[in-house]
Amino acid sequence: MANVRVHGTTRQVPFDRLPLEGLQPLPEGGSFDTSRIAYRQSSRDCLVSYAGNYYSVPATYVGQQLMVKETAEGSVLIFSLQGDEIARHRLATGRYQRVVLPEHYAGLRTATQRPKRAGAVQIAPPSVPLAEWLVAPPVEVRPLSVYEDLLEGVR
Repeated sequence: MANVRVHGTTRQVPFDRLPLEGLQPLPEGGSFDTSRIAYRQSSRDCLVSYAGNYYSVPATYVGQQLMVKETAEGSVLIFSLQGDEIARHRLATGRYQRVVLPEHYAGLRTATQRPKRAGAVQIAPPSVPLAEWLVAPPVEVRPLSVYEDLLEGVR
């Protein structure tokens, strides 16, 4: 419908210009990658969130930016930013599902393997006495009618 109208910028009918473009038909049976691509950061629990579901990645990729590719065949492929395929899963149906391969968790430190953190650190009290911190500045108290009068001027 719009191709028969005069275009506002070119002042020509797009349908009349089409033969001048010299377009050629695509080759028959051409294979084109129509995969959806997204970039996600993996969480500390070796998961990548994609399309409302979670997919596992090897523990060595925790916290890294990764490329997620959804194929037309219903697979989810996960790549490092260098282009290495690091995980392959089936596309989960529904939402909030976890698709996990147990081998992805090999090498992940457990709670008992984590290095101990330093104990609590005591911070010196402020040099200003606490009573001075608690004193609030004086606030003017006005009746609500003052605000109503202000609104009357705006309306």
